[in-house]
Amino acid sequence: MWDLRTNTCIKTIDRVHDNDIWCLEVRGNTIASGSKDTTIKLWDIGTGKRIHTFEGHGSSILTLQLDNRKLVSGSRDETIRVWDLHTAQCLYKYDNEDLGIVWCVAFDDTRLLAGSNRRYVKMWDYYDVPSDLAGSEISGSSSSLNVSNTSIVTNAV
Repeated sequence: MWDLRTNTCIKTIDRVHDNDIWCLEVRGNTIASGSKDTTIKLWDIGTGKRIHTFEGHGSSILTLQLDNRKLVSGSRDETIRVWDLHTAQCLYKYDNEDLGIVWCVAFDDTRLLAGSNRRYVKMWDYYDVPSDLAGSEISGSSSSLNVSNTSIVTNAV
């Protein structure tokens, strides 16, 4: 971790994963790290201690987002998983073969979105999960997403 005022490193956490880290997500005093070793780890920033390890993906974790209750991950294994942040249990698994490699995920209270290498963004309503795996599609590939109550922001790749 870096202090932006002094541009100095103030904390490191060693031996985090068994392979490269592909993504990080910070929320309050918590950091989630996703790795090529197929795991996600949740860390307490203050103590540097691992809180949970999330296991279930079959390939590199490429993207993460979390809030106070859940963590959403996307992987090179062409799946999205929604996890309980406090128990590390997988709540939902999206493994529609049309999804492709998941580069980015975003969610709010009612929607989950994912951008992949298949040149579209998929959107699901949480109330339809997991029955409506097809979801809605937005044209164009994306490696970055953000969602609010009234808009979706994505980049074109």
